[in-house]
Amino acid sequence: MTLPVPERGDDCGPLSWRHEIAHPLGPPPGRRTPEQLIADAVLTYQLNSDHGPSFHSRFIELDRATIPVDHLADKLAKYARLYHHYQPAEDPDDPPEPLWTHSYAVFPSVIVVLAGQRRERLLQRRRTVLGLCRADPLLTATPEAESAICLLDDLTEPGPFAPIFTTPTDPETTTGWLIDDRDADPDDHEPRPGR
Repeated sequence: MTLPVPERGDDCGPLSWRHEIAHPLGPPPGRRTPEQLIADAVLTYQLNSDHGPSFHSRFIELDRATIPVDHLADKLAKYARLYHHYQPAEDPDDPPEPLWTHSYAVFPSVIVVLAGQRRERLLQRRRTVLGLCRADPLLTATPEAESAICLLDDLTEPGPFAPIFTTPTDPETTTGWLIDDRDADPDDHEPRPGR
């Protein structure tokens, strides 16, 4: 059951969340063993407007400061690898397609929620992660795998539509969770059947 979000008229409820979703990445360079990226959650939010509904998906990472900050940045870089991971076509004449297109109409951006420490420490952690992401060549070459980082206290109040998120591409500016215009057209966000 999806519940309306009363103050906005949107729909987001318990079934809007999928937890611990594994995505194959293939073997990392120099290794034979396949690797997976496990998103803490995937959120699908139905935004209702006068133009009709639009569906917005986000990968969610909850960071409780239990891993080193560079490991968090490495996990975010794996989202760029996921974006570029192709499934070989069955017919050699067909072009290969990104594997993520089997699950998502548009590649979801990543929301990172920081928690587990005092605010000052979390703000420093956010600055460090943003700097590490800006220094990662694959992430900088893959704007589709954009990360937006916020603090759990800010997500709780004033909420995700307030300017609480910071991105590696513009660390001096804060924004709401609908970061860019990729989500603007409702026709591009119909859920895929059976996914």
